Amino acid sequence: MAEISVTFEDGATERFPAGTSAGEALRAYAARNHALHRVVKRAIAARVEGRDPAVVDLSRPLLVDCRLAPVAPESPEGLAVLRHSTAHLMAQAVKRLFPQVEITIGPVIENGFFYDFRRPEGFTPEDLARIEETMRAIVREDLAVQREEVPRAEAIRRFRA
Repeated sequence: MAEISVTFEDGATERFPAGTSAGEALRAYAARNHALHRVVKRAIAARVEGRDPAVVDLSRPLLVDCRLAPVAPESPEGLAVLRHSTAHLMAQAVKRLFPQVEITIGPVIENGFFYDFRRPEGFTPEDLARIEETMRAIVREDLAVQREEVPRAEAIRRFRA
């Protein structure tokens, strides 16, 4: 199996099998560098600098040589990840409560996020309270969240189903 070279924030470089996840690489490095253990344990994403620099989820496979750093929840990048995830959480809660609602767009913005939903009657303050409680219930379910990339045609087919 091919190997990749991963360079960490302190300049140390280690080799991993290609396809090792960002989280696995961070945890393996932290296991040998105890000063990073707490930082890596709190990481909610990783910053990958290489051919396609990006902030990625911890399950993202690393396929080429790169620089890798943990992303803490309180960092600007971490806050954007939390807002993005919370937008998806809210959309899930809305669909549970109001299956007929059409989800349109829900981007992260400078001071939070918003979501546009198509619902002719809008939402009442009571609806918003129910949505918030349903969001809390979903969090308590501790569901696994997994990113999946599919071709455009497959995504359209799934969302029309």
